Amino acid sequence: KRQAVEDVAYPRRAVRAALLGVMLSGFTSMLYQVTWIRLLSIVLGASTYAFTLILTAFILGIGLGSFWLMTRKEGGDSLKLYGWTQVGLVLSLCVALPLYVRLPHLFRWSEWMLAREVETWPLFQAITFGFCCLVLLIPTFIMGAAFPAAARVATAKVSEVGRQLGGVYLWNTVGTISGAVLGGLVLMPFWGMQGNFVAGAVANLLAAGLAFEATSHGKQAEGAKPVPAWRVFAPVGGAAVLALVVLGGMHGWPQRLSDIAAIRVDRKPPESYATLVERTKRLIRPLFYADDTFATVMVGEVSKENLRFMKINGKVDASNGGDIETQVVAGHLGALLQPREPRNVLLVGSGAAITAGSVLAHPVERLDMVEISPAVIEGARLFKADNRNAVDDPRTHIHIDDAKTFMALAPIKYDLIVSVPSNPWVAGVSGLFTRDFFQLVDKHLAEDGVLVQWIHTYESNRELVRLVMRTLRDTFPHATTWLGPEDLVMVASRKPLAFDAASVAARMARPEVKADLERVDIKDLFALLSKQLHSDAGQKEFAGEGPINTDDHNLLEYASPVAFFLSQLDVRVKDERRAPDSGPGLLLHDYVRQHPPTAEQAAGLYRNIERYHAEKDPLVRGVATLWHSLAPEDPAAVLALGKALVAQGELSVAATLLEPEVAKGGRSPELTTAYLKLVAARAWAARTVWTPRNDDVAIALAREVVPRHPQDAKLQKAYKEFCEAMPRAACDPKASVVPTAAPGGP
Repeated sequence: KRQAVEDVAYPRRAVRAALLGVMLSGFTSMLYQVTWIRLLSIVLGASTYAFTLILTAFILGIGLGSFWLMTRKEGGDSLKLYGWTQVGLVLSLCVALPLYVRLPHLFRWSEWMLAREVETWPLFQAITFGFCCLVLLIPTFIMGAAFPAAARVATAKVSEVGRQLGGVYLWNTVGTISGAVLGGLVLMPFWGMQGNFVAGAVANLLAAGLAFEATSHGKQAEGAKPVPAWRVFAPVGGAAVLALVVLGGMHGWPQRLSDIAAIRVDRKPPESYATLVERTKRLIRPLFYADDTFATVMVGEVSKENLRFMKINGKVDASNGGDIETQVVAGHLGALLQPREPRNVLLVGSGAAITAGSVLAHPVERLDMVEISPAVIEGARLFKADNRNAVDDPRTHIHIDDAKTFMALAPIKYDLIVSVPSNPWVAGVSGLFTRDFFQLVDKHLAEDGVLVQWIHTYESNRELVRLVMRTLRDTFPHATTWLGPEDLVMVASRKPLAFDAASVAARMARPEVKADLERVDIKDLFALLSKQLHSDAGQKEFAGEGPINTDDHNLLEYASPVAFFLSQLDVRVKDERRAPDSGPGLLLHDYVRQHPPTAEQAAGLYRNIERYHAEKDPLVRGVATLWHSLAPEDPAAVLALGKALVAQGELSVAATLLEPEVAKGGRSPELTTAYLKLVAARAWAARTVWTPRNDDVAIALAREVVPRHPQDAKLQKAYKEFCEAMPRAACDPKASVVPTAAPGGP
């Protein structure tokens, strides 16, 4: 009887089909996994937590599928069951694909409904895991059932179970390794996410066809009536037709997914997916899209604002808009402050290559630019006008590599290293803010070399900023901090940097350097030194004592995503420009005593500070006050100070500045905007039924000026808020125009 059991086995043809099946299953499972990770990273954000939840859902689905097959009663044809799992996998993909492109919209709504509090962080993770399961659970369940089904066929002969089981795992290992290597390193860059899904579907259908054919052949060998070929392959053909219709009809869906993805949700999402797509198409013109091994890169343009931006895995990482000052200043600071002009420079992180262009404005001989994603480099070429053609500059040497790997093998030492990676909440990036990384940098700097390191304060917190500074100072004993309030640029060195004002001014006067800095309203040394917010001693004091961020104890890796979720946008560090003793350690402190600023310099600094700081920021008021003190009769200086006072709520003082300008006949949209804000704020602050106000002057001014400037967004917003504070008839276009009168009080 035992011998009879041993003789029960599938035909050799069926065993071969099963072994090919486990290989193809391994290949497609890894191919799909690589693609799903990329897709969900764009939707959910590429944090370590997101990766963990994606892999958890993937393994959970496979485990559930295997458990289901284990509890299923023996009997039936396991090879046929395997064939049906492959057909089911293709069908599940076809059903899910229309959902994939809607995931950004659905996830944004889920985020929008959550309060950004520490208490809701676990709930946010639960929602994220729910989205992972929504995408992965059904197909991975099928994958989990497919492998043991095929393995049953190959190991059915008890006398050869050891050898055949080894063969099953051998072929499955070959498939999984090839799927992981080819899927990520070759196929993803070749044809992207869309191509990977098509290739996976083709492989699934091929595996199903082999299984059904072997099953049919086995029945014929047993003397059963031959089954027509069309019936054997009907499931495969039906799934193939559906896949052709769905995958073909949704051509280009990955770009649409990247277009509408938004890592930050700072306003209520559109009511429907169709509205989101239509709004995105209307506002954004896509210029470039590519999937590569490490990232999905999209470059788009908002034509109305003359804004060009680069998205990496759904997150905007570079633009020629609001963050251009950070990119430009990071490229210039090291070259300007280093006593010896740098010749060999290393740049970690390309982005739009605007920082690279700023570095190359100086007479450097070699710039090694290390970027892990080749698609980022291709996208950076579309910023040629903004980065001064840095990518194709003959001095630029591009290295597609991990920064740590490149530096470990770098053959030369650098005079200047500039590190401008992505935000540390992105998985892997926090490794560029560890002691291990800074020590590696130290080994590759020349004796008098300088490190320029970027970090941000927005969507972070004070302790994380201190952690980064403390970690930097653990390797580099001397450093200063620049820019603020949202982006910080630290200039670090082994020895204190001797400051020579004449030398720095001469470097800034070079035509290319001068032109590059002027586009961010830094036109002289006074403006540059005004961007320093920490002296050497001040930064050390702010960093304080505490833990150090290391590769094997990476606090930033796990704390940054939580801070990003909490989304604190106004995280302040100790700014010595506002210190009680006026920041004696700052370079500006001594410089202005020897070179008092002119009204023109104050005006230039105001334009810079006002452009990159919030209206109510005390620095804006401070610079406006300086300008007004140097040019009290200049209407622009009066307006600047008046705007700052309105933003800070000092309405009575603001009125003494703005009302005379209106009385003199000032009708500029900027003055009108400030004046309408002033009147609206005063109305809400003081008007009651017992203290009625007469705002006829403001009403007449609004009716006169606002219609002339329909495209001025700030004016239109101020007018809307003004109307909310006025009687209904005030903003009624049918109402008669109120005679203009001299401004007066309540």
